[in-house]
Amino acid sequence: MDLAKSLENRAKYGMFNAWLGFAYWLGGTCDKAYSSLREALNLGEDTGNQELVGYACTWLTWNSAELGKFEEVFRVGERTYEISKLIKSDHYLVTKPLTGMAKNIGFIIKNVPVAAKKAEAHFKRAIELAEEIGANGIAGEAYLNLGQLYKPRNKINPARKCLSKAIEIFK
Repeated sequence: MDLAKSLENRAKYGMFNAWLGFAYWLGGTCDKAYSSLREALNLGEDTGNQELVGYACTWLTWNSAELGKFEEVFRVGERTYEISKLIKSDHYLVTKPLTGMAKNIGFIIKNVPVAAKKAEAHFKRAIELAEEIGANGIAGEAYLNLGQLYKPRNKINPARKCLSKAIEIFK
């Protein structure tokens, strides 16, 4: 940590914290992960580094869910989506936070009023992008998530089409 701090490059130190937070999350130490990811986010905001903000927010979608911070899951997921429009070459910024949000879609839909419409738009964009670059796994996951979004909203036919498409892709 001291070595990373000594670089005197706040954006690189921020990215170090983002990856450290991701590693903590993978290791199941969500409190430490949250602290590292929030520090990375703050450094990204301070330096104006949108890529750093995007990665910190991406991993915060997953980690915040583990901590029960569901409003934050949607907020940082939405932020990552906006950043992904600026950094079009980084498809990870589109897909990874979407799956983090999808994992908690039931709670988010019930508690964040505009979530369903925004989530639907996000999943459709992920599908479009994934199909455009031939990323079948990502497209399949996005179809699955979109189908799961439609089902509790009683959109049975669109849900069935999306789930069938996901199954077709994953065969």
